[in-house]
Amino acid sequence: MTSYTQTFSGATIYPAQVTYNQLNLSAAQGYQLQWPIDNNTLSNSGTLGSSLIFARITDVNCTNAGAYIILPSTAISGPGEQATYNNTGSQSFAIKNFAGVTVATIAPGVQYVLYSSPIPANGWYAFQLGAAISSPSAAAIAGNGLVAVGTQLSQNISVTSSSTSGYVFGVGDLAKLYVWTGGSGTWNLPGSGAIGSSFYVQIKNNGTGQLALAPNGADLINGANSSLTFNPGDSAFMVTDGLGGWYTIGYGNASNNVFQFLQISLAGLSGTYTISGSALNKISYRFTGLLAGNIQIVTPTTVQQYWIDNQTTGGFSLSIGVSGQITPVSVPVSNRVITYCDGTNVVNASTAGISTPLAISQGGTGAITAGAALTSLGGTSIGTAIFTAASAGVVQTQANVLDAGTGVMLSVALG
Repeated sequence: MTSYTQTFSGATIYPAQVTYNQLNLSAAQGYQLQWPIDNNTLSNSGTLGSSLIFARITDVNCTNAGAYIILPSTAISGPGEQATYNNTGSQSFAIKNFAGVTVATIAPGVQYVLYSSPIPANGWYAFQLGAAISSPSAAAIAGNGLVAVGTQLSQNISVTSSSTSGYVFGVGDLAKLYVWTGGSGTWNLPGSGAIGSSFYVQIKNNGTGQLALAPNGADLINGANSSLTFNPGDSAFMVTDGLGGWYTIGYGNASNNVFQFLQISLAGLSGTYTISGSALNKISYRFTGLLAGNIQIVTPTTVQQYWIDNQTTGGFSLSIGVSGQITPVSVPVSNRVITYCDGTNVVNASTAGISTPLAISQGGTGAITAGAALTSLGGTSIGTAIFTAASAGVVQTQANVLDAGTGVMLSVALG
């Protein structure tokens, strides 16, 4: 490596560095750059007056796809020489080291920074400025529901256990799992409009009582419910659309026995009685008590079975249906009726009457007249005629037969 030293101190004197240069690559050829030492003033003819001198910043107007730049040899320079190349032209060009190996290919509008290294010989390294593909720090962008695992983002669900009733979820609860550990209690959802459509929270009842989940204001859950009950073992994602609605994902009872029975006293009541809260989803209901007037049992408009046993007294009617149902299902006193809600109305699960005629295999005769019934049951025409005769004379007439040997008519006396 050629170097220069100060006469008195012996310190190395580096060549003056050109700060800025312009190159015009208009031909399919290589353009050899020179270090700014001695009298290197090689001209790039046809350019904007620039020269082929290595500079800190170089704007390159490349108009020929076959053009390339050859960097000066690192054998006559120290490591750490640095330059920035900006392609202002319409064609890509390559940058090669002194040995002819391509270090980078710069497309129009793209910028690269290059720096020299003593290893390997003629070593130049390049990295792109403003690259379209980057590797951001995972830890820097991790937030609610995300955690950095090395250089990658992974799902993260933090768990908070609580037995405090009245808690109101907020922005900081996004993607968290809240586990209820108390007896009966209530948690409150935030206003869907205020919290935004990207918000969700997960809820699990791991306690001993029912947890009521109440939305804010006029918000509804699943488009119909103004509250939702989590029985022990229940869990769900609660997701909002930001427009007044909350929706459940995975809501269900962890109990193996989903058929439950509940007895409710309606003593002194009339008008309507709404099944709600902890009384929901029990399937089988027995209603008792002295009624004060006719009463309708009101259910939600969700698909569910309702087995109703009317054991009320007072002589008033009891029926079951959704709110506003024009013709609810009537359940007479001391009767039981199986019904279900189809999402719109409550309907009777059984149809009235039976199909006739009943087949012999079902205990019937397979017929709708006496004669046909006798025939169906194996009767002959004579036997059927005798059985259906209106008088003894008719029977005698029907019983007349011919002697098999003489052919003489025989008369059978009856009675």
